[in-house]
Amino acid sequence: VSGIGSLEKLSDLSLTTNGYSLSEHAMGLKQSGLKRVNISLDTLSQTKFKQITGLDHFENVLEGIHASRQAGFVSIKINVVVMRNINWDEILSFVKFADQYGLEVRFIELMPTNGLVQLDPKERFLSSEEARGEIEKIYELIPVDAYFSSPAQIFLVKGTKAKVGFIS
Repeated sequence: VSGIGSLEKLSDLSLTTNGYSLSEHAMGLKQSGLKRVNISLDTLSQTKFKQITGLDHFENVLEGIHASRQAGFVSIKINVVVMRNINWDEILSFVKFADQYGLEVRFIELMPTNGLVQLDPKERFLSSEEARGEIEKIYELIPVDAYFSSPAQIFLVKGTKAKVGFIS
């Protein structure tokens, strides 16, 4: 990161991470030129986290999010793969989490993988429209112009410090 971050013509540098060891490295990454960080977190429940990932690193990821905030990154985004009957009931909790910490949460549709993840897409798939509909039952969403290269439709959540994005 420091090598890339020192390039004169570089205007932006971001990293996507599982966040397991981010708390140890956030400040150093920021000082090395990293501007934005995307952190994968599919649940706000420690129990579900272990079920989804097979690992017990939930607290590490939360610590990484907090360390990223303290480091002062320009943008911190939380990537959530939304899955019916697994974490779809946490959509509004993620909006509240994003509001509490001034984050952007991006809800990502479940996509086909290389077969390592054994989930039935017909049983687990939840569309971006459904996720957005859940939020709009409570909040008004205001469209935001996103980066030209952004895969997400981005919205401000009116009356909060949160942004939400949807990746289809």
